[in-house]
Amino acid sequence: KADGLAVGPIVVGTPVIIPIYIRSDGQLKSFEVLLLVEDSMLGVEACTSGQDWTGGFSCSINDPVGNIFIIGADITSTLSGKRIHVGNVRVNAKQSGVSRISGIRVKVASSLSSNLCPACPIVAGNI
Repeated sequence: KADGLAVGPIVVGTPVIIPIYIRSDGQLKSFEVLLLVEDSMLGVEACTSGQDWTGGFSCSINDPVGNIFIIGADITSTLSGKRIHVGNVRVNAKQSGVSRISGIRVKVASSLSSNLCPACPIVAGNI
């Protein structure tokens, strides 16, 4: 049973794009998100900014292995809402099975607040 958005099933060797969304009650100014994948099951190929996010965007993959660290910043941003598309992660299945994608919302700053949260879990679902 998936505890979030189930993406799968996907075919081994076929890339899949996983969208990353953030909720912000105020104007979203910056964010930091750490995603965790099972390296034995999924290969992370790339990260790109999402359709809604036009500010600065940076992503590190597999440093350390299985970690995807995404950062965005834009002090002029006026984005707010329940589902802001800030990024995409492209993964490739290495083998058959169920693989969990999870993560930690490290920090989200908006015009209303700055929320540092080193242990706020994200349940992204299963593939």
